Amino acid sequence: MERVLIYSSDKERELTLDIVRKCVLYYPHMYNISQFAKKVGVAVKTLQRWDREGRLVAHRTLTNRRYYTDEDLARVLGLSTPKKVLTDDQSAQDQAPPDA
Repeated sequence: MERVLIYSSDKERELTLDIVRKCVLYYPHMYNISQFAKKVGVAVKTLQRWDREGRLVAHRTLTNRRYYTDEDLARVLGLSTPKKVLTDDQSAQDQAPPDA
């Protein structure tokens, strides 16, 4: 099913398109939560928990969906510590990115 956007005026339509253009310009690589989870190597639920806890706060779209940028990816991968040997009661998903 195709979505059809209805604008009350041409000005409103242009404003919306301007916002979208700026987002694309400023964030050329935006990753949704599942794409980012694959790149980082954690579960989607882990990213959701990190966002709630403030460990790695996600950006939000106009429709309130989480997304991440290349800067977020560099922060997580660039500052991550080497993987430690995990005990039975720990998992890789419970490991949080270091606080910046």
